[in-house]
Amino acid sequence: MKALDVALHAKISGTSSITSLLAAGSASVFYGEAEENALHPLVTYSEISDIASYTFGTRGWTDCIYQVQAITEGPSFALAKQIRDAIDAALSDASLTVSGYGERLLLQREGSNTFPETFEGRRFNHAGHDFRIWVSG
Repeated sequence: MKALDVALHAKISGTSSITSLLAAGSASVFYGEAEENALHPLVTYSEISDIASYTFGTRGWTDCIYQVQAITEGPSFALAKQIRDAIDAALSDASLTVSGYGERLLLQREGSNTFPETFEGRRFNHAGHDFRIWVSG
């Protein structure tokens, strides 16, 4: 995992307003995709974009976009949206300590998504946001 992945995992899994809503607390936060047979509700997050910007030949900052999703199982989106809102509150304009980088310059919600998925007769509800993160260095 990259340093930013680790920092996001620590922020999400260390926020009790999020983990108290998950099946296995902080163990229900996954990078990329959930483990096979993971219990719902859970949270996944993954990097969508990572663009380094350079100033005078050195890296000035890194501009990343991460998608963070709450995933529940059942007929209703209510819990998925509740978890999504807790994620938004925890991450929007939050401080983030990223090993190997300077300060966090920006952490803001860029967009959101909500959609159902049916697999083998089971309905999964996805509700999440895309977050832009700029870190210096």
